[in-house]
Order: sequence, then C-alpha cells, then structure tokens
Amino acid sequence: MKNFYVIFSASLLLIFVISFYSFVSESVILNPVSKTDTSECDPNIVYFKQDVLPILQTNCAKSGCHNEESQKHGVILSSYESLMNTVEIEDENDDFDDDSFDDNSKGRNRGGDKFKSILNGIGTNKDRYKNKLEKMLRRNKMPPSPNKKLTDEQKNVIYKWIDQGMLNNTCEVSAADCVFENMTFENDIKPILEENCTGCHGGPKPKNGYDFTNPQKFKEIALTGDVYMAITHSEGVTAMPFKGDKLSDCDIKKIKSWIDNGAVVE
Repeated sequence: MKNFYVIFSASLLLIFVISFYSFVSESVILNPVSKTDTSECDPNIVYFKQDVLPILQTNCAKSGCHNEESQKHGVILSSYESLMNTVEIEDENDDFDDDSFDDNSKGRNRGGDKFKSILNGIGTNKDRYKNKLEKMLRRNKMPPSPNKKLTDEQKNVIYKWIDQGMLNNTCEVSAADCVFENMTFENDIKPILEENCTGCHGGPKPKNGYDFTNPQKFKEIALTGDVYMAITHSEGVTAMPFKGDKLSDCDIKKIKSWIDNGAVVE
C-alpha cells in the first residue's frame, strides 16, 4: 500500500511538471520577447521607425516622388509595408535611375553593355544590390537633382538597416521618459512635422492646400482640432501620416500639449 502512494505521488508530480513546462513553452511561443517592447535601445541596432523612416519621410516620400500618390518608378517609401512591397528588384535588368531616366534626361540616349552593367550592379550576384532602395542610394540617385542628396551618414544608417534584415523594428521612448511639457514649435513640433508631414504638406503644391512648412498655417489648422484627430486616427477624419506609420505616443503627446497651450509659434 505504501508503494502505491509513493508511485501515485510521483505520478502526480510528473504530471504537474509536464503541465507547467507545456504552459511556459506555449506562453513563450505566443508572446515572444521583442526588442520593440522595451525602451532599452540597443546602440548597435538601427530601428526602422526612429532611424530610417524619418530620413525617408523627409527626403523621399514627398509629393512627386515616392509617396502613396506619386509612386515614382512604382516605389513607395512612406511606410514599412509599402516599402517592402515596392523596393524588391524583380530581375537584374531593372532600371531605377531618377536622374538618368527622367523623360527629359539625356541618360535615355546612353547605351551599351558597359552602361547596362552599371545599372545591374557590377560583379557577381553577391555584389549586386539587394533591392531598389540600396541601388538608388549607392548610385547617389536619391533624392534626384536638384534636391539635396542624402549625407553619407544618412545613407550608412539605411545600409546598416538593410544589412540587419530590414526589420520593422522600433524603440519607443517610454511613457516615463517622454517629455511633453513646455513644448515650443521650433524645437519640438517642427522636427516632428519635417519627419512625418511636410513631404506631402509642403512644397509648391501642398496636399489639400495645407502647407505645414508655414508655422502660422499649421497653427490655424491645429487649433481646429483636425490635426489631433488625424494623428490619433480618430473616426471621421483621414488618418495621418497618410497611409504611413502612426506617430509615436510621445510625439502625439507633444503635439497635443503644444495645441492645448495655445499652439504658440513665435
């Protein structure tokens, strides 16, 4: 009888251990630890949302170029999803040259195997460009003339992100670390607009006539409440950035705080 209780107790213990292990394993699978869930940013990692997207939004995803409406050369760089869907090179003869292949460019008259080899990337397949984004950056074709080219530092950020696997990663500022009091337009709000909005709402033909490069114009629109509703993706308004990634919670708090305090631009 004693042996029965020993065997029974051991069986119950074994069942408990197996059940607990299965529960823990399932939890790990369903809820994997991700670098995007922490405010501890790794200095060796390039984060798409904080490091790459602002460069693309400011310089490339603009009206007439690579935003959702213009889609120059079929490439859209306003969000991670659109980028991944449009920058892959489908074949080695893909032409992607903003300067040399515009309608009025003399580049269309160039030819020959030597020029073709440059388009495809010189060397073995290992040396070829990984995608259209890398191709136009390494050939210094983005942004096209007469726009200012990206700096070497900006290009190296994107190259490193590509080499790290082109992940849709982020390293958000924690709620505790987000400073959103006493916001000024020049130091706090303007950088957010330049990184996320002025590509469409700027230039000679700003979208819907909303020129966010003009502080007074932005102030007028912000005080109507439409800006806050758009960036929080509220019902009844078009979510902004248009078909792009939503602003971080911290940036939204900064804009709201600035508006609540009168949207001062001086």
